[in-house]
This record gives sequence, C-alpha cells and structure tokens, in this order.
Amino acid sequence: MCFVIGIILGKAYKTIKRNKTRKYNLIGCILLIVSIYGGGYPSDFDPEGKIYGWIPTHIYIWDTRTLIYIFSGSFFLIGVMLFEISEKVFENNLFLFIGKYSTEIYMSHFILECSIVAFVFLKINNLQVGYFTNVMIALIIEIICVMVVSIVLSKLNQYYKLWINNKINIWIKE
Repeated sequence: MCFVIGIILGKAYKTIKRNKTRKYNLIGCILLIVSIYGGGYPSDFDPEGKIYGWIPTHIYIWDTRTLIYIFSGSFFLIGVMLFEISEKVFENNLFLFIGKYSTEIYMSHFILECSIVAFVFLKINNLQVGYFTNVMIALIIEIICVMVVSIVLSKLNQYYKLWINNKINIWIKE
C-alpha cells in the first residue's frame, strides 16, 4: 500500500510542479490541516465522545489506525507540495541539511534510542530532576548523537561506494 501511494505521490509531485496555480494553496492548506488531525489520532484510547469518535464507526477497513496514519502522511506530503508557504519553510538550510542525511538518520535513530539515549535517560532519572527535564535532556542528546552517527555513516557509505565502484570498473575493463 505504501509503495503504491509513493508512486502516486511521485506522479502528483511532477504534475504539481508543472501546473502550479493559486487554487493549489487552498487545497494544500486543507490537506495539511487534515493530515495534522489524522496524524494526531491516538493509538490506544476509546474515541467515543471525542473529536475522533466518527472514524471507527464510519470506516470499516482492516486496521483503521494504520490507514489513518498512512493517508495522513500522504496528505501531509501532498499538502507541503501544494502549499507555497510550507514549501518555503522546508527549503531552508536546516531542512536541506537534515534531508541530506535522512537515510542515515532513519537507519540509526532507533538503535541509538534503544541504547545510548535510554541509558542516559535512566541515569538522569536517578538524579530526580523531573520527568520533563529528563525527556528534554535525552532528546537533545539523541539529536546530537543521531546527527553525529548519521554524518559518520554517510562518509563511510561514500567511501565504500567509491571503493566498490572502482573495483567493479577495474573488473569490467579486464
């Protein structure tokens, strides 16, 4: 399902870039609001009587929560592509820098969360400084560790990619 949505998003992106008009700003804004609403759907709670109460009663598909998250993420991406203000925000240098290392960030963040950051959080928790302070310190340490590991992994990946590419070129020429 995600693969199909990814193909649709790629096609939509090319079409939108070619035919950008003012009406897309309104559609993009609406999609961003809908995506934030859907992405905020809690995973374990009874939605009865809450703003999410209509979803389980009107959608009868295999796993409603998963579909809500998939479509909310898709709406968010389409909304960013359509809404010019959000596009300008995501084109600043910080987001371009993070995007440069996004694969490495994705591959390393969970390992670091479950090891170094969890260890630091437990050590800080023994200091009795408060839960919110513990979380903020752990979050700052996680961001620093993930970025450092991601940059190192990226450099290693570039080195070995060139090394393997050279070996393959030598082998082909022989």
